Amino acid sequence: MSKMAHIAEQQARALDDVLAAELWASRLVGAWPNSGDRRAAGVDERALPEFVKALEKHATAGALTTLRAMTGVGVTAHRRLAAAAGDRLAAGGLPEPAWASQVGQARATVALLLCEEIFNDAATLEIEFEGPGFPTHTLGVVINHNLCGALTAAGLLAQEESGWGDSTPTQRFVARELGLGEAGVRLRRALEIHDQLPELPADESVGRLRAFIKARLGALPDGPALSEPPPPTARERRALQADFLSSPEGTRWRGEKAAEEAVEIAIAYGCLESPGDPLRWSPTAILLFMCSWVPNMVLGEPASLRRVADVLPDWIAYACRRRGGVPDAAIGIVLSEVERCRGDMLELLDDASRCTPAQDLAIDAGSAGIDVSDPEACGEFLARWNAERQAEQWLSASAGTAGPGARPRRRCA
Repeated sequence: MSKMAHIAEQQARALDDVLAAELWASRLVGAWPNSGDRRAAGVDERALPEFVKALEKHATAGALTTLRAMTGVGVTAHRRLAAAAGDRLAAGGLPEPAWASQVGQARATVALLLCEEIFNDAATLEIEFEGPGFPTHTLGVVINHNLCGALTAAGLLAQEESGWGDSTPTQRFVARELGLGEAGVRLRRALEIHDQLPELPADESVGRLRAFIKARLGALPDGPALSEPPPPTARERRALQADFLSSPEGTRWRGEKAAEEAVEIAIAYGCLESPGDPLRWSPTAILLFMCSWVPNMVLGEPASLRRVADVLPDWIAYACRRRGGVPDAAIGIVLSEVERCRGDMLELLDDASRCTPAQDLAIDAGSAGIDVSDPEACGEFLARWNAERQAEQWLSASAGTAGPGARPRRRCA
């Protein structure tokens, strides 16, 4: 930590305003080894106190500047730790940076939610802040509807920038102003979902701004719980499936078991991975569904999984009609993506050597005689199964013969 503290001291000398200081401190924390790994959440709790101690021990003007910058980012406990160490250095006669009294004083003024209504892959949440010594600045974050509503990108927008786009025949952009309380609820939830998902597309922007976002959340008032409709219930899913099979688009599939199960799979994906809407389909949703979710996450009869590619065009036509307002050109783009992904999905399904964690779990549960209709039995087995996998990972890593998480591949044919 001493070497890292020395590097930070040197860099801190160039900080000449409070916003630059807070952004730099956020990037500093985000650059720590493993700090961007959501599964290593304890790294900040372990590393930050040691880093603060190292800065205080150096007792230089650069160390005090670094500590003052750190009081403006991160969670409250970490900010207080840095503030206390900085106060002790200042009491010893070290000069304060000119912007020290302005740190952490930004306040939110307005928030907007910007959406593209037709495909609705994501929403952009923009929150404007200002404060003594701060230029007016806007935090923009992307809330990804194809990844359960996770925050997947973040950045500061220049004054002339916005998430607005020009509407086209296949895109329709709309915006509405949010109360600051609702903006905080949405931002906090998106960050929590981001932390819960095991894998996300690589985007370093969230890691760099994570501590900055945490602090800005503290400047937002508490808001009410969101009143968004819940995902369809099991009964509503069955009714939706029955309606499709009675519709002009779906009647030809009625009575064919594999096709009916393929519809169930498509509905389940929309309820679980989309924002609770099985009628929302976009090219990105199709790619994730056909080339990731179906081959990796679905336990079903091979005939039903393969039938997905055949039934999906009719399901999409039905879903778009039910939603209403989806232009024919947009529907055509989605259907083209189905055809583009068809071969890849079938190839993945035909790869008998692949065995996903979900399939591993199902095979082990069956071997153990677990009744999958018993939630309590499944919960107990899952806890044991996860513990065993963690033990395997530890043993493999400590033995040095295989990488963490290594496990003999099992044929699933």
